[in-house]
Amino acid sequence: MKKGNNIKSILGLTQEEVATLLGISRSQWSMYEVGQRDLPKAAKIKLVELLSSAKKVKSNSKTVAKIIATEKKETIQELEKSLHILTHQIQLVEQKITVATKIREQSFAALQFINELKHSDTYNDTDLVLSTIQNRVDKQLKKYSEKYLTQLLLKKETLHYQYMSLTEKLKSL
Repeated sequence: MKKGNNIKSILGLTQEEVATLLGISRSQWSMYEVGQRDLPKAAKIKLVELLSSAKKVKSNSKTVAKIIATEKKETIQELEKSLHILTHQIQLVEQKITVATKIREQSFAALQFINELKHSDTYNDTDLVLSTIQNRVDKQLKKYSEKYLTQLLLKKETLHYQYMSLTEKLKSL
């Protein structure tokens, strides 16, 4: 088993591919890997040739370095794009938080005002108006509830953690 793992890590080929290159069946190669069978002489010679060419390729691998550099560049570009998107999402959530907070403050102020008017002798004919205002305020407080505001704050925090994680990943590349 150890032979096979070493050869596979050197060549990067499957059992089927190695067997085909050596001119033997996959089962012959599999049995050789686990030490149950020896290879035919011609296959041994081909294996030595494959391994020596693999060592030359590994020591002279500009292609691999180029692929890795390209992948790294693409990864950086993708992470930067994700950071840009996250920045925009954070701004949108912050705007929603600001709007929700402001509407909640205005709604609470309206509730206090309604309460004052209800207890005032000055405005007796305002029951319908006060009821309309009360309904509007109730709808706003239902829509922009504490639960909604908490969800927005959690979303902002989650986006912020994602942003920090991506920033750290970019620094490490």
